[in-house]
Amino acid sequence: MSAADFAELAERYIAVWNDTDPKRRRRAIDELWAEDGRYVDPMGVAEGRDAIDATIAAVQSQFAGLVFRLAGSVDGHHNQARFTWQLGPADGEPLVVGFDVAVTDGNGQLSQVLGFLDRVPLPAMKPPPAYAIAHLRRAPVHPDVLEYLERIQGTLDPFGGRFVVHGGSVDVREGDWPGDVVMIEFPDLARARSWYDSAAYQAIKPLRTRHLPGELILVEGVSADHDSAEMAADLRTRLG
Repeated sequence: MSAADFAELAERYIAVWNDTDPKRRRRAIDELWAEDGRYVDPMGVAEGRDAIDATIAAVQSQFAGLVFRLAGSVDGHHNQARFTWQLGPADGEPLVVGFDVAVTDGNGQLSQVLGFLDRVPLPAMKPPPAYAIAHLRRAPVHPDVLEYLERIQGTLDPFGGRFVVHGGSVDVREGDWPGDVVMIEFPDLARARSWYDSAAYQAIKPLRTRHLPGELILVEGVSADHDSAEMAADLRTRLG
């Protein structure tokens, strides 16, 4: 690849991180990234186009209104390039500065990007986790449900999802609670939404919904330093 090719690659890569239209961004990812492409930075690992798309959506949600831009020239040789980028207001000083190494495959698509964060505002390092919570009514076990259980983890892995409650014993202390509880944790709300909307999960969802009626929500959690007293004080201020 020539110097111009590396520069164009970096510009397309940055453009994807700035594209907030989900369908257009996904088309660009499919063109730019290899099917088994891998993105790694200090915050996590994304393997495959679905996970890369979810990671970008999560960053856009966390840093809404900010834009990525290249900082300096792009340096490359053979099938790899390195470049510095910045994230900040379109007309202001950057809040985040990073350095990426991009590797292409034989087709000129990105096979791997290794990201490094040189400057990050500490409070914004990590968004709060999110949860998919389902309240499912009990029913006779159907073969479709067993297949659903066998396949669901494969749909969660690209988005960092993991079960934290899965049909455990329920100790009802208030009201009525018919059925079972399932709770899946995700790194952030954007990835929870991307998992639920993904083609892989939508393909198996009917295996559950045909036989297990119930409700399912996606909800954002709180940060580790959440203080309910501070929340109450804020509400009192708003109420006057």
